[in-house]
Amino acid sequence: MKRIISISLAVLLLISCCVISAGAVVELKYSIRIEGVNANLYYGEWTMSNNADKPIECTVAEALKNVNDADDCKIEVKGLEDGYVTEINGEKAGKFGGYDGWYYSVNGEAPSVGMADYKLKDGDSIVIYYGDYPCQIPVIDASKSGEGVLKVQSYDTDWSTGSPVSAWAPVSGATLYVGYNKYTTDSNGIVDLGSKSYSGKVPVQIDKRSAAGAPQVCRFASDYTLDINYTPANPEPEQKTQVSSFTDKSLYVGQSMKIIPVVKFAKGNTSFISDRKSIASVSSDGIVKAHKKGTATITVKNNGVSSKFKITVKNPKLNRKKISLKKGGSFKIKITGKNGKQTFKSSKKSVAKVSKSGKVTAKKKGKATITVKTNGSVKLTLKVTVK
Repeated sequence: MKRIISISLAVLLLISCCVISAGAVVELKYSIRIEGVNANLYYGEWTMSNNADKPIECTVAEALKNVNDADDCKIEVKGLEDGYVTEINGEKAGKFGGYDGWYYSVNGEAPSVGMADYKLKDGDSIVIYYGDYPCQIPVIDASKSGEGVLKVQSYDTDWSTGSPVSAWAPVSGATLYVGYNKYTTDSNGIVDLGSKSYSGKVPVQIDKRSAAGAPQVCRFASDYTLDINYTPANPEPEQKTQVSSFTDKSLYVGQSMKIIPVVKFAKGNTSFISDRKSIASVSSDGIVKAHKKGTATITVKNNGVSSKFKITVKNPKLNRKKISLKKGGSFKIKITGKNGKQTFKSSKKSVAKVSKSGKVTAKKKGKATITVKTNGSVKLTLKVTVK
């Protein structure tokens, strides 16, 4: 996704006549990726432009705010006003009970200053990621991939002595997915591709967790690939691709789920297709998002072999549709399948008022309708009769 932000042109008014003066267009391009605990939350490219002869200044915090403020990005960031991210899309710092939280890197390196103090340069690549501390930012040395060897390492900085000391260190004990084959890096960060054959660009992904479940290595981008051309001395015989079957699923509007297919003997990328994107869409990495009530069929396909399952999208529902209360009585509205923010509004506050948390209080005899907005655009109603 590419974004363009325009900065207003300064107009100079001369005393005797109206003259508009503008310098050459200056642009600042950057990419930003947000990696949550278990999945990518956002990945896009942005361009800021300014018709003036001066550079554009933008910090990492401001770049993240741009994503936060764009409605269609579906990103909600908390803590930015203090220059330190405390939560993104409900994933709060410290959820695993340690020093885990939201960190960032630029061009594969972890800066020594906060997001609000790091000024971007044209072409910078930002990654905001949830990780344990320390969390390694992996780099793969594929110079010996033709011999069946990959080396995973990171450029780590040690602050324990008071003065930063940076050096390359192995990423050991990590799970490395090469194509649809799974390996574990050894103590030197090395993976032996063994008897598997590879040719051309191969998707690669990585994962490593603490005992509590916090990420200890930053994921690669969802479109990350390595050019690997390796034929082992004794290759495994070619097997027919198999795609696992799936159970039909149900989601409420606004919810999402990750499809984790079991694909044996895969060839190339696995594709995900929805036949009714307006009801449930699916991303290239298998994240299904529910948009409105209905049923959609999701197809998982690899090498001409496919598996299908249905996603039934339901509207959230209230614990009651109608209630009767005596004056002074109250009722707590509960929502099954709620997602995101909820708002509550009474058609007649003088008869029945409702709090921000959904508590209905009867004021006087009469009838009122409570409208509940949830899961983005879903509206539900509760009829209230006060006796």
